[in-house]
Amino acid sequence: GFANYSWPGYGAGGTGDARMVALQFLGKGKLSPILHPYPVGGAVPNITAKTNSVGGAATGLAEAGGEVVVVYGDHFSGTTGVTIGGTSCKFVVVSDSRLDVVTPAHASGTAALIVTNATGASTTGGTVAFT
Repeated sequence: GFANYSWPGYGAGGTGDARMVALQFLGKGKLSPILHPYPVGGAVPNITAKTNSVGGAATGLAEAGGEVVVVYGDHFSGTTGVTIGGTSCKFVVVSDSRLDVVTPAHASGTAALIVTNATGASTTGGTVAFT
């Protein structure tokens, strides 16, 4: 629904300089949540590049895990999970275009890196290599 409110403060003798108005809706109708039309993470995460913590390629990562991989791309705000090789990882959202991800233990070889938000999972650019 909606509400229509006329401001009586403007006009002869009114207080047209009011800065704030408080409204209280006392309807008896059903309460429904209002969804944000542009939710955070409105697009699937997109991975464009990955580096190790010192700027080198995200290859040659230790099988024991515990290394930081810096992931670049977009739509990282609202990230709900990151996996490498199917294993959940600890991560920090630095910005909408950067994530810092801690690698899990993984056998030698390549592994898929997937970033997920409320909209879905990344589909491009996501592999890292362990040795």
